Amino acid sequence: RFFRLGLTGPDSTGSHCLSCSGLELYGQVVLHWDDVWKACRHQSAERRAQMCRVVRSVAPRGHPRAIEALQALVGDEDEGVKREAEAGMARVGVRPGLVGFAPALGEGKETYFFLHGEPLEPPLRASCSGSRPIRFTVDPPLPDGLSLDPDSGEVGGAPRAPGGRSRHVVTASSLSGESSSPLWLQVLPVPVAVGRAFRFEADFDGLGLIAFLSRDGGKAEPRNPALSGAVRVESSAWLTDAAHVVGCAHRPNASHNRKGSWFSVELPEGLWLVPDRYSLMHGHSNEMASLRNWVLEGSADGENWDVLRRHAWDETLCRPWATGTWSVGRTGPLRHFRVAMTGPNSTYSNDMRVSGFELYGSVLV
Repeated sequence: RFFRLGLTGPDSTGSHCLSCSGLELYGQVVLHWDDVWKACRHQSAERRAQMCRVVRSVAPRGHPRAIEALQALVGDEDEGVKREAEAGMARVGVRPGLVGFAPALGEGKETYFFLHGEPLEPPLRASCSGSRPIRFTVDPPLPDGLSLDPDSGEVGGAPRAPGGRSRHVVTASSLSGESSSPLWLQVLPVPVAVGRAFRFEADFDGLGLIAFLSRDGGKAEPRNPALSGAVRVESSAWLTDAAHVVGCAHRPNASHNRKGSWFSVELPEGLWLVPDRYSLMHGHSNEMASLRNWVLEGSADGENWDVLRRHAWDETLCRPWATGTWSVGRTGPLRHFRVAMTGPNSTYSNDMRVSGFELYGSVLV
């Protein structure tokens, strides 16, 4: 840092007068950031601004000590110093890398599922590489009840209401630039634990998945889950409201007298069931038109269906409001279930009479 030129003998005239009007230096510049910072931080604003310009001009991009020195001056009380420090950070600092989220989702999955009223465990956190400080923002806002901490990138809170799948863009910003990544979220309408098992004890014992959904996860009085929006019911043409197939009550419920009558039940988005049993309830106060020939089908996407159980002249449902429960063949997780007639009922007509449908098995979210 210091250079000195000194005479060690007489000059060309035999005198000892040093006559010099210029000095220049060449070589490799090496900055010791601690020394530079200590020397300048208590100097005038002009000297601090000059330091920022020097760092910007000579420091290699991404040099950690240079970034540290500039970051310290970004908060300087002098506006001129602050502007020079910000310009230095934009030049020397490292632009934020791709925003990632932890915990990471499994291969082929892109949506994080929350349960309404409950925080995500472990917490969801956005992170990225790059020069600090980094601030996180999200657009559009997260579902009601959730918030993104701008400093840590952690998604906190508990969603206040269920909702559909939504896309949010999380942006990480620093003085060196910004980077963004999409974040897909969905708030499930009921709090179902991952891996929870619904085990059968008796027909319509209140321990099945449909009963659980009808009570909003045990938090409310029973209500038809199709009418509350917890599940979706579709059907062929029915005389009454096909939604009552999941009402599980002594209420007459029947389709038109047409071949191939059916109904299907779709579970909430993001909720899957590995079924092992299912139950049906005859839909009238007399035994007429009881099911005899039908299939239970399952699907992961609502388009491709597999037969889970086939019934041919099954006489289990033989009384008013009769019930029955049957085992299901081994299968993977499913979201859609369909009961379809494959032949005539007990009175050789084609109307389907069902007032109750229940599912048992292990739930995956």
